[in-house]
Amino acid sequence: MSGQDNINSAFLIVGLGQIGSSIAAAIKKKSGQIRVIGVDRCWKNYYSGLVDDFFCHLKPDAAKDSTVILATPPEVALKQLPLFFSGFASGQLVITVCSLMQPFWNFRQKLCQSEQKRLIVGHPFCGTTNRGSKAVCGQMFSGKIFFLAGKRESSAIGNKRFNHFLKLLEMKAVRVDPADHDLKLVYSSHWLALVNYLLFEFVNKRLDSERIFLGSGFFKATSLVLSSPQMVRELFLLNRENQLKCFQEFVLFLEESLKHLQSNGFDFHLINRQAQKWRKEYEKYLCQL
Repeated sequence: MSGQDNINSAFLIVGLGQIGSSIAAAIKKKSGQIRVIGVDRCWKNYYSGLVDDFFCHLKPDAAKDSTVILATPPEVALKQLPLFFSGFASGQLVITVCSLMQPFWNFRQKLCQSEQKRLIVGHPFCGTTNRGSKAVCGQMFSGKIFFLAGKRESSAIGNKRFNHFLKLLEMKAVRVDPADHDLKLVYSSHWLALVNYLLFEFVNKRLDSERIFLGSGFFKATSLVLSSPQMVRELFLLNRENQLKCFQEFVLFLEESLKHLQSNGFDFHLINRQAQKWRKEYEKYLCQL
């Protein structure tokens, strides 16, 4: 690190979207003494109270003696990341909080060993479909999982600062293989957004003039369509191979399920019991972390 051992030094949050703004809110709620610097394309009124300083562009001086949180969309973050390892914010700890890991891990592997210790590749596993000021929620992270790539992510100072960061968010770190993370997140999260778009489009084309039939159940089932379309598109493009693999498997599953439906062999009760069991086991797992 840069010689600064003070874990209460500033946080530079690059990207004040849902995750970045909520991280700022969580930090401010825990400690008003910690300086938070925000970077985004333009100022929004609800940033007041979340950040102490604001910049529309990355500036070297802004990153001095701060822990950098890279919270921009994955495609943007991958373009910004090299800046922090080319003299810009030299020696500072950088934590990625994007929902993909492998592209950032690939970048990390190309760095020299001393520089690798400065980069923590992570993913806070939480979110909301709300947008704008309604998406800001400092409590969103409490008790949730922070996926952490690899076996050992940084130097002693880096780990100390990172653990302090986790404590501020009240999250629990779980180490994962980055490639495995990106594949499994397709099944449990990312691909669901794609399915939401497809389901909405499928129904929309058939009930376009009869929207009175689109009840609350339909809108709940397609709620992820309210997520940022740019984010969904980038997650698909950056993780395209895994997304298509999942899609192809699901098409085969639908074909098999159709056969069961045609023969009245689809066991709705069994699936319902399995879903309830999974939910209870997941809640129990979180309590044991």
